[in-house]
Amino acid sequence: MHPHRSRGERYPAVVLRVRDRDFAGEFAKCLEAVLSRAPPRVRGQHSQRSHSPGTYYTVRVKDATLYELLRGRGIEKVRRLV
Repeated sequence: MHPHRSRGERYPAVVLRVRDRDFAGEFAKCLEAVLSRAPPRVRGQHSQRSHSPGTYYTVRVKDATLYELLRGRGIEKVRRLV
């Protein structure tokens, strides 16, 4: 999972890219609870890169507060509590 901001994007996004669909689905459900809105969609994507072929599942959510928390030292504060 990483905070991500592309050129031209108005709002920053948090992106999770994993190989396990169930994990991505659970992550989306957790985001639903934390952000109090509908869960983001889990999208499947086939990678043809030679060093990591296979299917990846991506969960992407645009939320400025979550982005700032994960981007800066805020994650260290959360890590101590978990």
